[in-house]
Amino acid sequence: IGNSKLDAGVVIDYLRAVLSLYRYGKSIRQKERRTSVRFLSKAGRFYTVGASGLIINYIASLLFNTLAPNLWFLYSTIIGILISMTSNFFLNKLWTFEDRKFSVKKTGIQFGMFIGFSSLGAVIQPLLVYVLVENYNMDYPLSLILAVAAASVGNFLLNKKWTFKEKIWS
Repeated sequence: IGNSKLDAGVVIDYLRAVLSLYRYGKSIRQKERRTSVRFLSKAGRFYTVGASGLIINYIASLLFNTLAPNLWFLYSTIIGILISMTSNFFLNKLWTFEDRKFSVKKTGIQFGMFIGFSSLGAVIQPLLVYVLVENYNMDYPLSLILAVAAASVGNFLLNKKWTFKEKIWS
């Protein structure tokens, strides 16, 4: 029967704390010594890029599914995956991992590794969409969101360690 302590001030403080995680990049690594904060900062940026990729994937998949109604929904899903993986690579390279070196060789190798690791999740994604739609009669849009979410954790850790050559916990 009490009153909630959740007011506008608490919400603003929370948003400030979340936004402060984004500032911990290579440029001020010396100021922040807590590896957990740096790790969460990088993960937050990676998943923000992933969220934009989810939106790109979702829109592209639905667009192809709508514009080509005879196209099987799994083909639309695969096209959406490819478009979102490409945009995610460049956003992660620039923002999440702050890698500004764009030599053709290095970027090509990184892109190949990013696509390779992301493809592990991408193989799981259409299979999961298929199972959810065909076996459980789930709506396609919801199954697409669940499948993308299921593949994201491994993508972060694999790409952090091998594509962008960073320690996992840093």
